[in-house]
Amino acid sequence: MNSPSAESSLLSLSQLAAMVAARRTLIIAVVVAMVGVTAAITASLPRQWTASSDIYVDYRENDPINGRNFSAMLDDSYMQTQIDMIKSQVVAQQVIDTLNLTQSAQYKEAVQKLGEARAHDNLIDNLNKNTDVINKRGSRVLEVAYTAGTPEMARDYSAAVVNAFIGLTQQIASRAARSRTEQYSAQLEQLRKEADAIQENITRYQRETGLLKATDNDDIDTRRLNQLSLQLAEVRAQQQAAQARSDATRQLVQRGIRPDEIPEVGQFGPIQELRGKLNDVDRRLAEAQATLGDRHPTVIGLMSERQELRARLDRSSRAAMDSQGGDTARLSMQEAALNRDIDAQRDRVLKQMQGRDRLLSYERQLASVQQIYNAALQKYDGLLMASNITLPNLAVLRAAELPSAPSGPKVRRNLVSGLLVGVAAGLFLALILELFNRRVRTRDDLLKGLPLPLIGTIGRRGHWHERPSGQGGGRACRCQVDASGRRAGPRQCRRRGLWLVFRPPSATPSGAPSGAPSGGDRIGDRFVQSGLLTTDQAARVVQLQASEGLRFGEAAVKLGFITDKQVQAVLSKQFHYPVAAERSGISADLAIAHAPFSPEAEAIRQIRAELSIRLAGSGPISLAVVSPNEGEGKSYLAASLAIAFAQAGMRTLLINADMRDGGRDKLFTRTGDVGLSTLLAGRATPTAGVPVDNFPLLNVLDSGPPPPNPIEMLHDGALTRLLAALPGFDVVIVDTPSAGKSSDAQVIAQQIGFCLLLGRKDHTRLADLVATQDKMRTAGAQIVGTIYNEFKAGRSRRGWFGRRRG
Repeated sequence: MNSPSAESSLLSLSQLAAMVAARRTLIIAVVVAMVGVTAAITASLPRQWTASSDIYVDYRENDPINGRNFSAMLDDSYMQTQIDMIKSQVVAQQVIDTLNLTQSAQYKEAVQKLGEARAHDNLIDNLNKNTDVINKRGSRVLEVAYTAGTPEMARDYSAAVVNAFIGLTQQIASRAARSRTEQYSAQLEQLRKEADAIQENITRYQRETGLLKATDNDDIDTRRLNQLSLQLAEVRAQQQAAQARSDATRQLVQRGIRPDEIPEVGQFGPIQELRGKLNDVDRRLAEAQATLGDRHPTVIGLMSERQELRARLDRSSRAAMDSQGGDTARLSMQEAALNRDIDAQRDRVLKQMQGRDRLLSYERQLASVQQIYNAALQKYDGLLMASNITLPNLAVLRAAELPSAPSGPKVRRNLVSGLLVGVAAGLFLALILELFNRRVRTRDDLLKGLPLPLIGTIGRRGHWHERPSGQGGGRACRCQVDASGRRAGPRQCRRRGLWLVFRPPSATPSGAPSGAPSGGDRIGDRFVQSGLLTTDQAARVVQLQASEGLRFGEAAVKLGFITDKQVQAVLSKQFHYPVAAERSGISADLAIAHAPFSPEAEAIRQIRAELSIRLAGSGPISLAVVSPNEGEGKSYLAASLAIAFAQAGMRTLLINADMRDGGRDKLFTRTGDVGLSTLLAGRATPTAGVPVDNFPLLNVLDSGPPPPNPIEMLHDGALTRLLAALPGFDVVIVDTPSAGKSSDAQVIAQQIGFCLLLGRKDHTRLADLVATQDKMRTAGAQIVGTIYNEFKAGRSRRGWFGRRRG
């Protein structure tokens, strides 16, 4: 089982491959048609002839005229330029003049129809179109080929093109020499005039400025400017220091500190002297007050002296502070004077330097012009010498000859191209048709196209076939056909088929009863008891079995005593696993009934297991098998699932609910007289159809006679009431009509509750599947999942898709 893909909606490689395989007939038809058209066109084209010449193109490593001083092989454009020259209009015109093509009858006729200008342009275009120049990488040889309608024309035109190219190359080389000579002459004259003008400017400027040389030394003014700059820096440093001392003193005074206590002020000598005297007076005053008291004349005298000293100290401190401010002002004035001197000196120095620079510029210009003039003069002298010896070196290695065989049309190349174009067109057309009309091609189409799980796949491993009696010794043989359609050899066929039939008890098929026969229940005894073998025949079978190491059934079939069908019938009884007997009324197409151990039967059992898991807990299983169109295998799937559930020991009812076409081919020939339409119309007592031979747990209820109003008979839960009147079934499988033909399947799925959606490879359209899915969901039916049917028509002579309906 696979879940819906959550990946990108882009098509996978398997989907694309399946689309191409489905449209292979169209692709082959397109390829054949394209190749046929290509062959017809190629056959109708006139024959063409091609003549070629080889030209060796040499070059000079150092070309004094063109200025090339490196290898031309390193310049990719060199050889390409030669090719462009060969196919140029100038060469074409030279060919026209050489061969006198303007006098041809064809050209005159073109002039009358198109006019002279247009006829001339067409003639040049035809010449360039028919001229082909081939140059191998790294080679100096050019192959000039010309294609024409006759061998003579091809040879003459190729030779004319080569001669015209050589003439053009020589003309260009001589033209370059003349042009370079004139160019250098004009350049030398211009350089002489420039040198004279520069010398006149130098002389005039020396008279105006008095400077004789650009290198005159003026060190005195420069040293004077440097000295002034140093003095200015020193004065600025002193000014900054004085300003810093003044600002510090002012801040201390603002903080309440006495001026004489400030270090910058107290360091002056008079202030230190006054502070010493004041300290002495304070000492004596303190001693007098301690001994004499405050009113004593001595104390009063000392206090008066102290006040006087304090006043003198304050005056001296303020004078010291004022002197600091005076230093700052003095230094500022000195800085301003130095700035004025420096500016004047700088202007003088700059003016002298500007004069020297200008004079030096004139001298450099004069030297440059003189150098260029000398170099140009030397180049001119060399050019005059080289122009006499420099000519292009071209050599014709192989002249054009009459071609011995036509060069076109190229049949093989055209057919291969037509084949490739046909394949591309066929693939494109096939993919376009597929994308506009999508059909189920692979499992990925169901996984990506529908948001539903993929329950299983049927029809992918081929199906079993039965060889009629009378062929191959009169013994019946049931062989396995693999997916490629190849059939095993006679001995391998019997061995492979019987290997699937004669499984050991430990390897019983899924769903088969696991109870193995007891050791005394030998298969040989069962054959004898059934009357299929006599005692003597059984003894011979045992002898062959022992000698060749075969199973009993294989040995019996090899001796021709019994058939595979009879072996399977006995095995089904031994392992309690029902299979269809010969002439049981069950279609031979139902592999689950006739070959229960075949790969196709195993695929049905896998679907049965998946459905049992998904529908577990919902009570009795009721399932409608739905598909959009006819011929998609829903009848086969419904019958196979019913048989598989019956083989698993579950009471199963298979209902053919297609009442619109009761006369179609049936998978069960014994269906009775009472059908679904009869029961729904109330014309018979509800019954569970008829049992199937060899399948005691399986009943089949056919559709019955086709009524005129099938959809009306199914309305109002008629099918639900009928199933309720038929209790006792563990599984009910309903085969529905095509959902795209009528709404019967929608009504049936609504009453059944669960449905299984079937899509057949290369048959079912994806749009129909989506529409059927929407119908089922609208009806309220739960879609359990999808089934992918890989069966391809034409695998066998007859099959369940060979009928008109599926």
